[in-house]
Amino acid sequence: MMKTPFPLPIRNTAYALLAVAALAGVGCSKKLSSKLIPNQPPEVRLTGAPATPDSTRPDFYAYTMQWVGFDPDGRVDHFLYAVDPPDPYHANPADTVWHATTKNEQTFFFSAGRPIFPIDPRNTKAEAPHVFAIYAVDNEGTISTRGAVRAFFSYTQAPIVTITDPAANAAFYPTLTPTVTIHWTGVDPDGQFTTKPVRWVFRLFTTRNPDYPTIPDFISFATSIPGRDSLRTLYAPLFPGWQSVGAETTSFQFRNLNPQSLYLFVVTGFDEAGAYDPIFAPDRNMLKFSVGFAGTFGPVITMFNQFFFYQYPTGGFDLSPSRVFHLEVPADQSVTFNWFAAAPPGADIRRYRWVMDLVDLTDESPRTNEVTDWYHWSTWSANIIQCTIGPFPPHPTDPPDPTFHHWYVEAEDTNGLVSIGLIEFRAIRSSFIKDLLFVNDTRFRPDYRLSSGSLDVGPPVGPWPTAAELDTFMFAIGGQPYKSYPAGTTSKPGIFNSVDGVIGHTLAYTYDTLGTRGYSINGVIPLSKLGDYKHVVWFTDPTSAAYNTAPNDPAAPRSSLRVITSPGQPVVLSTYIIQGGKVWVCGGGAAYATLIAWNKPGSTAFSYSARDGELVPGRFMYDFAHWQEGVITGAGQSFWATKFGAPGSIGFGPRPGRGWPGQPDYSPLPNRLHLKFGGEGTPSDPPPPLRVGDSNWFQNGFAVEYISQPTYIREDYSTDPNAVLEYSTLDTLYLGYVGGANNMPIMTYYHGKLSQPVVFSGFNIWGWRRAECVALVDFVLQNLWGLTRQPGAVMTAQASARRAAP
Repeated sequence: MMKTPFPLPIRNTAYALLAVAALAGVGCSKKLSSKLIPNQPPEVRLTGAPATPDSTRPDFYAYTMQWVGFDPDGRVDHFLYAVDPPDPYHANPADTVWHATTKNEQTFFFSAGRPIFPIDPRNTKAEAPHVFAIYAVDNEGTISTRGAVRAFFSYTQAPIVTITDPAANAAFYPTLTPTVTIHWTGVDPDGQFTTKPVRWVFRLFTTRNPDYPTIPDFISFATSIPGRDSLRTLYAPLFPGWQSVGAETTSFQFRNLNPQSLYLFVVTGFDEAGAYDPIFAPDRNMLKFSVGFAGTFGPVITMFNQFFFYQYPTGGFDLSPSRVFHLEVPADQSVTFNWFAAAPPGADIRRYRWVMDLVDLTDESPRTNEVTDWYHWSTWSANIIQCTIGPFPPHPTDPPDPTFHHWYVEAEDTNGLVSIGLIEFRAIRSSFIKDLLFVNDTRFRPDYRLSSGSLDVGPPVGPWPTAAELDTFMFAIGGQPYKSYPAGTTSKPGIFNSVDGVIGHTLAYTYDTLGTRGYSINGVIPLSKLGDYKHVVWFTDPTSAAYNTAPNDPAAPRSSLRVITSPGQPVVLSTYIIQGGKVWVCGGGAAYATLIAWNKPGSTAFSYSARDGELVPGRFMYDFAHWQEGVITGAGQSFWATKFGAPGSIGFGPRPGRGWPGQPDYSPLPNRLHLKFGGEGTPSDPPPPLRVGDSNWFQNGFAVEYISQPTYIREDYSTDPNAVLEYSTLDTLYLGYVGGANNMPIMTYYHGKLSQPVVFSGFNIWGWRRAECVALVDFVLQNLWGLTRQPGAVMTAQASARRAAP
């Protein structure tokens, strides 16, 4: 799409301010949090390390070491260094072996130790290695997480060896299968002909080591700080009883290990000069692990497409009902399933295969055609991670239902363990027999019943609207008495039933309403329900989006939109759009509800980006709203909204020539959306009965969601395969002023070829002056969807004019 100019980033305050403007371009500055962050540790690295000794004497040698430090949020105050510390990977200032210095260079003298065995008077090399370790300390006393560590002999630097899979970890040890493959790697810092060790030696130890039977628990001994050095003393430099392999071998598979037993794998490497890695560390080249039973392991399978993303919590060959994933797919369309699997530690994925509706899963009959015969197992392959099946007819109305299909995928790892995934699905054909459905996914304050059973007759409490006030504002017939209000108090018609709100001036849409609170135990609105309607307006407020409770929680149930866009759930709304339904998603909490489950660990819960892997294919905001680069949610408060291209809009003037084939007339959109207290010459809206004109009615603003990074969505409209005719397919209808940054796209209209048109508003549709709310909804329902208001239209479902008790 067209690019919107972006202001410089600013630091937002706790309550950001918003202005709204209608446009066909996208962009804004990324919000910067003002939240205090913990002190970041400094870093250190060696810039000069031993290459050749300063002395060739066999009894001692000297090396000049150089280092540099960096602190991301302060300064490096000093360094801590040690020569041959007990634990080079953990600095301990209280230990006298560690010394403080402010220098960046120093010459160190080392004892060469005893000559290399066997003694050769012609060989001036010495056997004893040494280790130098250095850490940085910042101005707040924080020590760098990892130091710079270098091991060397009198004649060369020592190689560095690391176990990569399963990764070595000093904090805990993994449980692996009876068959396990261990991978490692290494580097020789001063190699002349290769930068890798030229051979490796390794050994798998058990608790009882026959070499040293007097040590009762050899694994605990070897992994202790004194024991690590003793391991070198006991076995180096010849490493008797260890297995030796060439440079090209960097993995080894152990079989038939004993379940419920502990093991310790240790590996080191020799360079071309004959030096070995003398540092044995549990987080680098020592792997302690336990062994479990094979039946409890296996690859963990993940299955996904544009309708769902499901990852099994564990691997295993288990067909119990709890591991069956249930799905509704569009009828008369092909369906693609994608998959991948993660092998357990110590293994790799070897291959996959899949099948549909196979009754006997042990039937190994080959396919008659690898592409079209879906009813026998596919050929095992490591490269096939996708299949397309269908189209399928819709399921019959009456049971039994023969069109429930069962799709299976198997994943096998290099240890021979197999896991299975199962999807049970049926095809649904949307009828689209009705025009319009409003899905109320909010969690505003409901009515409460007193202990006597009667409704609480007190005035509405807290910020407008409560649940019933929202129903009344949007859907009331008008002229009806408020329940439990003083006699003669009648409701105004809702904005979808009257343009001017005058009783008797009925000009209504034909629609149904559906509230997600209490609709179903699992919080899901089925496709068979949505598919009855051509158009759906779905609104989710920030409060409901934030709830992470059970969908059927009686006090604060999770929003349905958050439920259906979470991992492991079918995204029913996406399936509905793919089938041809048109949606308007709004409310101020919808983007957050669809993205929070995919938030990158350790990052803010209100900022999402493609860079962090949060806005990617498979996410509703990416695939259908087409907010694909950056999204900010919960951005504080809004003062007004400005239509793009409107006179006086912030940073923009009219931009003619942006028309695309079939572009609607955007002129009916209000130039500005004002809060209920008006402004800029517009009058305020009077409060409803039992409300007063205080801050609960005349609110300063509402939470908004907006595009935070330039986003370009352009598609080819040309029917000529040899020509390109590109248009922007994401029009920005309103811009916002948020936290001092102008021109934040907060309402867009996607009209491309990748899905049905989708309207997304990062704000609610009830917080503005009534006349502007009417104009806004009329534009979407009439100018974009072609619906009309009818005098005296009959609503097929109608919300109460007053509150409904839960």
